[in-house]
Amino acid sequence: MTEVAGLPFGVMGEMLQDGGHPYRGLLYGMTARKYGDVDPRPVWAMMNDYGIAQSQMLGYWLDDAPVQSGRDDVLATTYARDGRVLIALGSWSDVDEVVNLTLDLQALGLPQGVTARAPEVVGLQAAGDVDLSAVRVPADQGLWILLGGV
Repeated sequence: MTEVAGLPFGVMGEMLQDGGHPYRGLLYGMTARKYGDVDPRPVWAMMNDYGIAQSQMLGYWLDDAPVQSGRDDVLATTYARDGRVLIALGSWSDVDEVVNLTLDLQALGLPQGVTARAPEVVGLQAAGDVDLSAVRVPADQGLWILLGGV
């Protein structure tokens, strides 16, 4: 796991083949490098704006993962820090899915009624409010969601 997804161990994982899959990659703390036609700078900017370096990664594989989609083909990893959370959703479904995210607000340090918003990531997703009980996840893609202090 350290060689593939280094972020939990203090080093960045990296996807090389065709720039990888930005949504699934962030489930494991991985991004692409800039080369050829691959430009991960919008993803890097979103990560920097959030402050991912100061966050704690809580992977979907944890028994007590604080965010869950209720589906085996749409996974959620969270990056928590200072009353704010970045949720990385990655989908393996070949159709658009609507998921009801369940959150352990206490574990995340968030109050009831927390705001949820998708940040704009140029070329990948538009900004907008998110209803956590009906999150639309595009087929074979994903979504990044910010909670609290957005």
